[in-house]
Order: sequence, then structure tokens, then C-alpha cells
Amino acid sequence: MHLKRIRDWILDCVFPVSCIACNAPKHTMTNPDGFVCSACLANISSHQWLFCPVCNTKLAGFAQCPTHRGPMRFLGVASSYQNNLLKHLIWRYKYEFCEPLARPLGAMLAEYFIKICKPYCDAHAPEWIITTIPLSHKRMRWRGFNQGALLAQEASQRVNIPYAPMLSRMHFRKPQMELATKTEREQNIRGAFAVRRDCAIQHKRIIIVDDIATSGATLVEASRILKLAGAKEIIGLVLARNSSA
Repeated sequence: MHLKRIRDWILDCVFPVSCIACNAPKHTMTNPDGFVCSACLANISSHQWLFCPVCNTKLAGFAQCPTHRGPMRFLGVASSYQNNLLKHLIWRYKYEFCEPLARPLGAMLAEYFIKICKPYCDAHAPEWIITTIPLSHKRMRWRGFNQGALLAQEASQRVNIPYAPMLSRMHFRKPQMELATKTEREQNIRGAFAVRRDCAIQHKRIIIVDDIATSGATLVEASRILKLAGAKEIIGLVLARNSSA
């Protein structure tokens, strides 16, 4: 930890960073991670409801979508992908490998979860576990970290629900964002996951965390596999949903 602080101090001196939105410099209190200050992060409006993971319909309370009663009960979406700052932060985090953004984005996800989802979790038994979507080995080598896993771990610490990897990636598939239709995404992701041998899933209630959802096909397929393995209940949690893609 001491060596990490020295390394970070050297990097801050040689390559100083500032808030993406307002250029505020890195600061222990107001901009601890450097890339987005607390004030700008607070200006990203948070959703006050839950969604159907399939059709994106806003849900009343914690009821499932009357049209789509699949393996995932509901999807929590922290904010809108139409927010330009959030879209930029997700892009920097995911495609420009800006790993330090995991902390402020994870904090934002946890804040939404505590406000909107946790009342449901508290009312339905204590067996909740947070997990995430695994990356293929190829994707992991390219990015260097699993962006969903870091968000999940950050949220886990803040909401006091344990984190555990539960799925493994069976095959490298074409990235979902490169596919044009929902049907193509569903076919592409089918059979991509398997349950890890080192985890107990029977009767567990599981929260699957990811950075962004588009068609919802990846989250639904992961939920399907976990349900087949004996999970009692599954909900999803993402920063934003790009339903226009």
C-alpha cells in the first residue's frame, strides 16, 4: 500500500489529472480519484424507479413486468445514458482503461442501490450475494481489468453485501455492442456462461452488477444460468442503459 501511494504520487506529479467536466484538480477531499470531482458527480441525476430487464418498462414498486416474467426479477438502472457526463465517464472507464473511475462510479451505483433496491433486499431474507458478468480471457488481456467486477466490489463494500464471482466465460463472442438487433444479441450470448465449480448457488439471492445494459440479453442469459443452478432470486444492477443501440 505504501509503495502504491508513492507510485500514485509520482504519476500525479508527472501526469496530473483533473475532473473531466470542470477541470478541477485532483484533491483529497473534493476530487480524490482525479477524473471526476464530487460536485460534478453529484450533478448526475439518479433514477427513482426500477425497470424490466427485457422491455425497459418502468416498474411500479418491486413488481415484475407483467409481460416479461423471466429469470431476472427487475433491473436497477442508476441513471440515464443520455447524460453526457455519465456517458463520457463510462467510455473513459471501459474503453480508455481508466481504472480509477471504478471508485466514483461504484459509489454512484451503491447510492442508487441503497435508495431504490435495498428496501426490497432487506425485506426478502439475508442470503444476498453480489456478482458480475465475467470477461473472456481475450477481453481481459486487452482491457487489463474486469470493469464490472471492480464496480461490483466497490458497491459490495458500500452496501455491506458480500461479493463473489459465480460465473465463468465459456467462449469468446463478438462484443454485444457490435450487433445491431436484440435477436442477434440473444443468439450471440446464448451458452456463453457456466457456473463456477467453487461457488454455492443453491437458494441464494443474487445481484448481478455490470456497467451498462443495452438489450439486456447478457444479464438475462447470466440470470438464466444462475437460475438453472438453483439460485432463488436474481436482480440486475447497472450504471445506465443504452436502449437506443
